[in-house]
Amino acid sequence: MGIRTASDSSLNAIIFHAQAVTAIDAFNWAWQAGFVFFGIHLFLRGGLFFKAGYMKKWLGIALLIAASGYLIDGFGQMLISGYDIPVVGYVGILEAVLAVWLLVEGRKVGIGD
Repeated sequence: MGIRTASDSSLNAIIFHAQAVTAIDAFNWAWQAGFVFFGIHLFLRGGLFFKAGYMKKWLGIALLIAASGYLIDGFGQMLISGYDIPVVGYVGILEAVLAVWLLVEGRKVGIGD
């Protein structure tokens, strides 16, 4: 073991900081990719709701709007440097509307009756 100097500990701190920033960036990238995949999921589900005769068309439209928000936010964060428009915060309300509708009215929908 050699003698440790102040520059060794500061070098270790710099390396640790760089590793932490890299890990946080990787997490943020994965989070935004998740928004993109969830947006695709909502887009497909919204299209199915809109086309289905036994579902409310306005729910399909709401899901398509929510999907657009997730896709805009996900791609915006990944592709545009300095993107800072919180679209997901607004379209998340539409998901809450869907959840409430499914709990209250969704159980009354008869498929194949």
